Amino acid sequence: MKSTGIVRRIDDLGRVVIPKELRRTMRITEGDSLEIFVGDGGEVIFKKYDIISSIADIAEKYATVIHFEINATVAVITDEKVIAVSGMGKKELLGKEISADTAGFVKNGKSLLRIPGERGIILVKDNDDIRVNAIFTVSCEGIPVGAIVAVVSDNGSVLSDETVKCLELAAKLLSKELQQ
Repeated sequence: MKSTGIVRRIDDLGRVVIPKELRRTMRITEGDSLEIFVGDGGEVIFKKYDIISSIADIAEKYATVIHFEINATVAVITDEKVIAVSGMGKKELLGKEISADTAGFVKNGKSLLRIPGERGIILVKDNDDIRVNAIFTVSCEGIPVGAIVAVVSDNGSVLSDETVKCLELAAKLLSKELQQ
């Protein structure tokens, strides 16, 4: 464990303020959930809670089924990283941090369909070649926590209505899975 050198007092309601610098560095924003652990030496450890990562195995199955159904690379993402991928580019995507543009769509609970002729937004940081064709938000109790993403194919083809419905349905099913 690494010391930050920052000391905070607990107020009369038992609250502690997490310093702004740490929140920014750790990408903790208002409304995020924190999981609390107690270490062997009596340490109290806060970890950003990522509910969608708790179902990564199921997300991988969803991505695989959808990939074979729509014949495109499919990823399941949190608001920070890619947690499941099926299709081309799995090594380049799995576990990678998503771009700020993609994170913005997820955090705002917005869906996106790429406009024909446009390149789409960048999916992961440090890789301009992998772009999003569609994003469908996954929510837990009305709070956006992730998304199902279709990756732009080389030929720039537009997604069919059936493909869009398939992705949309998968996002709704994953949302239901999180609420159980």
